[in-house]
Amino acid sequence: MKPPTPLPRSQSGALADGFRFMARRPAWTVGLVLLGTLLGQLGPALELLAKAERNPVMGMALAWVAVLPMELYFIPRWISRLDTDLLDSPSNPGARWPALFDQRWLRAFGAGLVVQLLGGIGLLLLVIPGVVVLTLAGFAPMRILLRGETFPDALRWSARAMARHWPRIVQAALAILLVAFAGSLAIALAENAVFTRFGTDGPDAWTRLKHPLVWASQALGSIALLWVSASFLSLYQRLERLVAMTEDPDQSSPR
Repeated sequence: MKPPTPLPRSQSGALADGFRFMARRPAWTVGLVLLGTLLGQLGPALELLAKAERNPVMGMALAWVAVLPMELYFIPRWISRLDTDLLDSPSNPGARWPALFDQRWLRAFGAGLVVQLLGGIGLLLLVIPGVVVLTLAGFAPMRILLRGETFPDALRWSARAMARHWPRIVQAALAILLVAFAGSLAIALAENAVFTRFGTDGPDAWTRLKHPLVWASQALGSIALLWVSASFLSLYQRLERLVAMTEDPDQSSPR
C-alpha cells in the first residue's frame, strides 16, 4: 500500500481529483457515460411500452428504476477499480479486487440505503438529526465496499473519523454537492425553456425519447454522477489519510 502523504487543511482539491480520477481509465468512463445515457432514456421507452398515460410521477419512478443498475453495481465497480489503481490497499489489492468487489457490493448498497433512509427520516423530522446521521455515517458504505468491514465496524470508523475531521470533509462535500446542484439546475432550466409549450406536465414520453436535448441532458447527468462519485472517493481516501496521521504521530501532519 502506498504511504500516506501530507494533506492541506482544505480538502477542496477533491473537486479537481474527481476529474483526474475520471481521466485515469478513459475507456471505463466513456463506457459508463454511454451506459448511463442509454439507461436514462430507458424510462420514456418503458412508458411507451407500457402505454402509460402522461404522468410525471410515473415517469420519475420509471427513470429511477432504469438508472438503478448504475448506482447499484456499475459505479461501485468503477470506484473499486479506481481505489485499487490509486492505493493498491491490502484490503483492496489489484490482484484480487474483482473477487472482493463481488463479495462486498451488495452489502455496501444495503448499508447505503439504511444510511440514506435514517438520514432522510431525520431531515424530515427535525433536519439537524438527519444532517448528523449523514455526516457521521456517510462514509460507512464506502468503507464496506473498499475495505470489506462489517456494517457496525464501518459505522464506528466513519463516525469516529468524521467526529474528529468533519470541518475539513464537510466543507469539500458541500462544495461538490453545490457544483452538482448548479449543473442540474442549469440543465433543468434549459429543458424548461425548450419544452415550455408542454405545460407543467412536461414533454410526453415520445418527445423525451427522440429529442436531442434530452439525450444531451442524460449524458451530462451521467458525467456529473461519475464526477460526484469520483470526488467522494477522493474525500474518502483523504479522510483515511487524516485518520492515519492522527493515529500515528510519526506521520507528517497535514498543512
